[in-house]
Amino acid sequence: MSDLKKSGQFNISDEKLNEAKASFTPMRVDERHTRDTIAEIFRGGGNLIDPHTAVGVYAARMKNEDIKIPMVSLSTAHPAKFPEAVKDVTGIHPELPQHMADLFEREEKFDVLPNDMEILKTYIRKHK
Repeated sequence: MSDLKKSGQFNISDEKLNEAKASFTPMRVDERHTRDTIAEIFRGGGNLIDPHTAVGVYAARMKNEDIKIPMVSLSTAHPAKFPEAVKDVTGIHPELPQHMADLFEREEKFDVLPNDMEILKTYIRKHK
């Protein structure tokens, strides 16, 4: 990790890379299954999930070969990040969490940078 911090990259041995690859299974989920998963989770317990979380849940279900073994899927975003997608499926417009309720009234803050990779890298390091 110190190499990553110093140079912006790191090296990993073939052995460790293969070990990591063995721990992950790539999955692809189409829009229909994403929408169906949002709807199913909502119908099953009234919980709203975002499309990214729905992809993770569906993929986890497809990967889980033994339903007796619990599978954990971590939510990746709040449903309010994708209000129209969630509302289209559930009929519910997800509200922002209380600590973000005033988000659209807050002053927008941003910096304009030139189209230069080194300037961008320096900016990110300085402002992390």
